[in-house]
Amino acid sequence: MSHQTSPDPNQTGMPKGVPYIIGNELAERFSFYGMKGILTVFMTKHLLDSAGNDAGLGDEQAKTIYHLFTAGAYFFPLMGALLSDIWFGKYKTILWISLMYCVGHGSLALMDLGPVTGMWDMAPFLYLGLFLIAIGSGGIKPCVSAHVGDQFGKGNKHLLTQIFNWFYFAINVGAMASTILTPILLETVGPWAAFGLPGILMAIATFLFWLGRHSFVHVPPGGMAFVREVFGDDGRRALLNLAPLFLVFVPVFWSIFDQTGSAWVLQAESMNRQFLGITWLESQVQAVNPFFILVLIPVFTYVVYPAISRIFPLTPLRKIGIGFLLTAVTFSLSATIETWIIDGERPVMSELWEELGIAEMTQPESSADVVNLAKALGVKEDQLAPAIDAMTSGGSEEEAAINQLWANVDVANAEMPANLSKLVKLAKTMGWEQGQLTPYLSAMPSIGWQFLAYIILTSAEILVSIVCLEFAYTQSPPKMKSLVMGVYLLGVSIGNFYVSGVNFALDLLKREDGTTLLEGANYYWFFVALMMIAFCGYLVWTRTYKGRVYIQGEDSDDSSSAVDVETPDAQ
Repeated sequence: MSHQTSPDPNQTGMPKGVPYIIGNELAERFSFYGMKGILTVFMTKHLLDSAGNDAGLGDEQAKTIYHLFTAGAYFFPLMGALLSDIWFGKYKTILWISLMYCVGHGSLALMDLGPVTGMWDMAPFLYLGLFLIAIGSGGIKPCVSAHVGDQFGKGNKHLLTQIFNWFYFAINVGAMASTILTPILLETVGPWAAFGLPGILMAIATFLFWLGRHSFVHVPPGGMAFVREVFGDDGRRALLNLAPLFLVFVPVFWSIFDQTGSAWVLQAESMNRQFLGITWLESQVQAVNPFFILVLIPVFTYVVYPAISRIFPLTPLRKIGIGFLLTAVTFSLSATIETWIIDGERPVMSELWEELGIAEMTQPESSADVVNLAKALGVKEDQLAPAIDAMTSGGSEEEAAINQLWANVDVANAEMPANLSKLVKLAKTMGWEQGQLTPYLSAMPSIGWQFLAYIILTSAEILVSIVCLEFAYTQSPPKMKSLVMGVYLLGVSIGNFYVSGVNFALDLLKREDGTTLLEGANYYWFFVALMMIAFCGYLVWTRTYKGRVYIQGEDSDDSSSAVDVETPDAQ
C-alpha cells in the first residue's frame, strides 16, 4: 500500500496519525523513565552477585554509570537520525530499533534469576540491558520528534506549538505513572517486576506505532539529497548556527536536570520523606517532575507567556535564557538543602548508631549476611574477597573464611559510617524496615523542599526543553530534521558526560576518609557556577544568531519560511 509522502497543504486540522504517535510516546516514555527512575536505587541497594551477596555500588560509581547510560541514550540519536534521514525513513527506523529496545528490557528483567538460581551475577545483564536500551531509546528519539512534525504542512503549521506541547504532555504522563509505580514494585515484589513492567509497556508502544502505519505521512529518506542538503548552504548554516546552543549551552542545563535521578535521589535518602500524608520512597519523588509538567504547561501557555509578552517580546531564545537562570536557582536550593542535612544529621546518626547496637552484635548465621554486613561497615574489598571466593566451595573452607572476615569487622571498635545515607543502608542491611527508620529521619529537612526545587526546575524544563524541541524542528532544512534533532539530543548526552566525568574523577581522587573534593553542598555549588558561566556565554551568542524557519511541504526559498531569527526579536 502506498503512503502519503508529504502533508496535505489544504488540511487545517489535526493530522489523523498524531494519536498513534502520542500513544506510542506515552507508553515508550513509561518504559524508559520507569527503569531509569529506579536505576540508582537498584545499583546501590539491590545489586547482587550469583551467591546472593550485596554487590551494590558506591554513590559516586552509581552516579557515574547512571549518567553514562543517560549520555549513551542521548548519543545514539545521531545514529538513528542518519539511518532515518539517509536510508530507511523515520517509520521503519522507529519500528525496527524499538525491537532492540524490547530485548534490552528483557535483559534487565531476566537478571533477577541469577541470584535465585546461583548461575550468574546481576551486573552483566544490567550492563547489557542498559546498552541495548541506550541504543533503542536513543535511536528512535530524534525520529519520533521529527516524525510528529512531519505530519504538519502549510495548512496546519499553526498547530505545531500545540502538538509539541501535547507531545511533551504525553511524555510526562508516562513518566509520572512509571516513576510512582516502579519503585513500589522494586521494594515489594523485586527487580524482575520493576524492570519487567517497563519492558511490557515498550512492547505495547511498538504495537501502537505499527497500528498507525497507514495513517502517517511517510516522508521518504533523503539519500544523496540528504548529503547535498547537509553540505549545502542551508544545511551548513543551520548546523553552524545551532551548534553553540545545542552542544555548548544546553548541555549544562541537562547536566543539572538529569541529576534528579542520581544526586537528588541520594539526597532524598537523608531527608524526612513524610509529606502530604505519604511516606515517599527516595526514587518515587521524581514523579513530581512529570506531575508539575502536566500542571505547568497550560499555566505557562495561557498565563505566564501572555503576561510576560505584555512587558517584552517573549522569543524562543529569551525563553531558553530565562530557563537557564531558573536552573541555577534550583541547584542553589539543592545546595542549601544539603547544608541543612549536614548540619542536622550528626545527632540523628548518633542516636540511630546507638540503637543499632553494633558493638554487641554477634556473628550472623548466614554467610551472605556476614559479607553484606562487613561491606556495609566499611571492610575493604581485599578483606572481603577471600570470604566471597570461599562461599562457592562450602564446608570448612567457607566457615574459616567467614570467621576470619567477621574478625576483621571488629564490631567492638566499628566506626559509624560517614553520613546518614550510608548509616540508613547499614540499618536496612541489618533487617530494619523503613517504618523503623522514619522516627529518626523525621528530624531531618522535609522532602517538601525538594518538591519546591522540582517546581522551579520543571519551569526551567518547559522554557528550555520544549522550546528547544520545536526550535530544532523549525530551524532545520526539510531533509535533515532528524539529524538536527539528533544534534540537539547529543547536547543531553554531553551534559550527562559532564556529570559522569565529574563523579568518576571524584571517586578516583577520594580521600582516605572516604570524602571527596566536592563534598556536601560544594558539589551543587560547582554546577551552579557552571550554569552561570554558560548563561553569560549564551547572552553573547544570542546577539549573533540568525536562522530560518522550514516547514515540510513549503519551499525553503518561500519568504514565509525564510524568517530571520535573532535577539532581541527572535521568533
